[in-house]
Amino acid sequence: MAFIGPWEIALVVATLIPALRKALGLVLVIVGMLLSLTLIGALFGIPLMFIGAILLFIGSRQKETFRETTYVPQPTPISDKIRIRYPHCKALNDEHARFCSNCGKSL
Repeated sequence: MAFIGPWEIALVVATLIPALRKALGLVLVIVGMLLSLTLIGALFGIPLMFIGAILLFIGSRQKETFRETTYVPQPTPISDKIRIRYPHCKALNDEHARFCSNCGKSL
């Protein structure tokens, strides 16, 4: 049967509360640095520094926010060309066109 100690409970609680997570991460980094100064403590100090650094930097990036853009159609400029509507297919054609631009029949 696995034993759940106070460090495991602290890590679980720290991951749920951001302010507590940062404080525990900083404490672990400092304790890890102090322990790594001794030869035997280096076995425990370096992993504690890594765990502390991970706790410090988890969730430090701000979440990206997406702005919703709306499409506003721009008014079409009025052209100087004269357009003629072909009665057969109701397509607009240039004034000097010989054939319909839609159906191809002779105007």
